[in-house]
Amino acid sequence: MTLASGLLFGRTHFLHWGVIQISLANFLVIVLMLVTFVLALVLPFPHGPEVVPEPAAEGGPSDGPE
Repeated sequence: MTLASGLLFGRTHFLHWGVIQISLANFLVIVLMLVTFVLALVLPFPHGPEVVPEPAAEGGPSDGPE
């Protein structure tokens, strides 16, 4: 945490890729958003216990006209 606070609250650092220039703080925010998005796609949603339907009893109501 000390490294991050030193990088983000001290002198502004910029990353350069040709004509693209972005501050380190903005780059870190974008990376964290992308990681969160990928985790949301990969991790399964929580769900309840599996419910197995019971077979219908003989002589019960029919599913359609006979």
